[in-house]
Amino acid sequence: RTAEAWTPVCLPHFHNAAFAYAYVSFFENSDVAVVFLSSMDEADQFYAISQHAHHLKNMLVSTNTLSQIESAILQTPVELKSGLSPDANRDLPENQLALLLDRVIHFAYFVPATSQVFSSAVSPAYRDKARRKMLFRNYGRARAMLAGGPMPCQVCLASDRECYYAWHNSDFHFYLA
Repeated sequence: RTAEAWTPVCLPHFHNAAFAYAYVSFFENSDVAVVFLSSMDEADQFYAISQHAHHLKNMLVSTNTLSQIESAILQTPVELKSGLSPDANRDLPENQLALLLDRVIHFAYFVPATSQVFSSAVSPAYRDKARRKMLFRNYGRARAMLAGGPMPCQVCLASDRECYYAWHNSDFHFYLA
């Protein structure tokens, strides 16, 4: 983590011989890194990107952005209740929204076009390996039921203790337990 790295990244999803090249440089004593991707493998690329990375890292430190990034990392994954705004429950009786969120085990939002995922924290009762595995297997079952179906489509699977909901359309996939 103290050195700069220039490494090939295989992209088999696009083509079995497709590669990008990643420049990775961590900040000293931090879990934060800057990453640049390039489609060219020329040796002088490393030096040019290294100079840009050095400039970017100095700017992130001098503007206090690095400390804000590190603070945000400590607050992930997002706990559902922490995201409540003061007026979020204006249409609900006192604490009803908080009680409802207490029953949510996990949710995830996926955008297929960009392969971006947002996922909440898993509720404390489901953080052990076996229950987390069961949670994601049931998401997989819901996803399999929707595979190949017309979009938009939804499914809800219920057991004695949990309910799993999946909603797919062409723009996003949403999962809730």
